[in-house]
Amino acid sequence: MLGGLQAHPRQRAIQRDKRVARLLDMFPKANFGFHADVETKGHHLRLFSEETTVGPVSAVFDVKAKKWVSREWADDLEDGKRKALEIAEAFIKQHPLPTVGWKKYPS
Repeated sequence: MLGGLQAHPRQRAIQRDKRVARLLDMFPKANFGFHADVETKGHHLRLFSEETTVGPVSAVFDVKAKKWVSREWADDLEDGKRKALEIAEAFIKQHPLPTVGWKKYPS
């Protein structure tokens, strides 16, 4: 209830979506996978391909801006690596990516 009145169904849906988004930020947790740091002129990205409790994901994190560029589902860890590289290349349009050295974790 908002101010003594029942919330409009659309408002309730928006509130529910915000709660779900917060939960997705916390879950799913990565069990294992690969990560790589990519640094080019003015950009520092961290790429992830992870196996989580609900399936494989691909993610790219902008270290300087401290925010996620993208997080999406993948078919498997290799697909996650490929997707992370594609996203990073699209994000850093003007500079070619250096050779990416993937590291397995936990090691």
